[in-house]
Amino acid sequence: MKRVLFLLFCFCTWNFSPAQNTIPNAGFETWNPNPNYDDPASWGTINGLTYFLGVRTVTKATAAGEYHTGTAAIKLESKTVPLQGVAPGIAATGTINPNTQAVDGGVAYNRRPISFTGWYRYEPNGTDTCSIDARLTRWNN
Repeated sequence: MKRVLFLLFCFCTWNFSPAQNTIPNAGFETWNPNPNYDDPASWGTINGLTYFLGVRTVTKATAAGEYHTGTAAIKLESKTVPLQGVAPGIAATGTINPNTQAVDGGVAYNRRPISFTGWYRYEPNGTDTCSIDARLTRWNN
């Protein structure tokens, strides 16, 4: 099933009560440069696994109309990887397991959120689907 996710998860405004933990780089303004691709700081992607085949599923969006406020947004696109199938457009605050595409880790958060809000744009293509997940779990090492 071909699935193309096009998300501009623009400048996530995480409205939690004051003095609570915040999502790092929630506005996607800061990016870590790599020789062949850039990744949003404090976010995990699969660009490191796909770039050598010329595929980047996470890119920085800076054109007018691609971001809500600030100067940038994150753009996620599922793309076909030669001889591999479709690689999902995915970004997470944890590490993405390349085999299962599950997210390991995340951001420590020790309070109850009051609300969860953000800006996004989704442009479906055919039978595409899109999802945004926020999970709070109890975990102690």
